[in-house]
Amino acid sequence: MLVSWFTSDTRKFFEVFGMNAEEIALREERLSTWTDAMVRRWLGSWIRLGDDGKTWSAP
Repeated sequence: MLVSWFTSDTRKFFEVFGMNAEEIALREERLSTWTDAMVRRWLGSWIRLGDDGKTWSAP
């Protein structure tokens, strides 16, 4: 079995177009917790292989 996934820094893709004031405030509140260091830590892609259906290879 093969599993792959990726992450990206989606902070730059958030648009306020069509959002009401409450939605914008919630978005700003949540994104304010995302530090550059945290985003760098989780940014990238990974692939894992599992030959026996029970364990995975290291990323």
